[in-house]
Amino acid sequence: MEALDECFPPGCGVRIIAEPGRYFAETSATLFTTILGHRASRAPCGAPLRDYHLSDGTYGSFRIQVAIDGLEPSYTVLRSPLLPPPGPKLSAPMACRLWGHSGRTDDCVHRNARLPALQDGDWLAFDYAGAYTVCSASRFGGGSMAEPTKLFVLSEVATRDLGHLAQRPGRTCGSCCGAVGGRGARGEQMG
Repeated sequence: MEALDECFPPGCGVRIIAEPGRYFAETSATLFTTILGHRASRAPCGAPLRDYHLSDGTYGSFRIQVAIDGLEPSYTVLRSPLLPPPGPKLSAPMACRLWGHSGRTDDCVHRNARLPALQDGDWLAFDYAGAYTVCSASRFGGGSMAEPTKLFVLSEVATRDLGHLAQRPGRTCGSCCGAVGGRGARGEQMG
């Protein structure tokens, strides 16, 4: 530690990574949660606040990131195309809290979110979900966990290379292309 402090003093603009595997894995996945419910609330100071209940929480995919590491994850709003758009008065962001679905008071995913009015059925996307998310989830308190839907996105080069792999006799590329003779990501016949 002394060498790190000497070579990289605080404020030098360098961040030391203690777990490089996590660093490389975290950007490989995005976690999507749906809004299950919402309610109007008040902050301790009396200011209006919205509470949103998500389909995942700190007893699920946010266990390590939020409950242990104390991070407030970043998110992107994805409006459901099946719901009517909110009125103009409801589109301004306001203070919100994001809660997991366990019903416990410590199942808070984000205490300081700012979001426009969302409806049940809208979605939030959380980037950097490739490390310690779904693997650390539990069924605490009788909660259910849906089997994650996995969507593999490949570049054209990777698709072509995997197609060549699948064409070799006796080889399969099971997680993304299927067995030899299956269809590739673009639907072309393979093998």
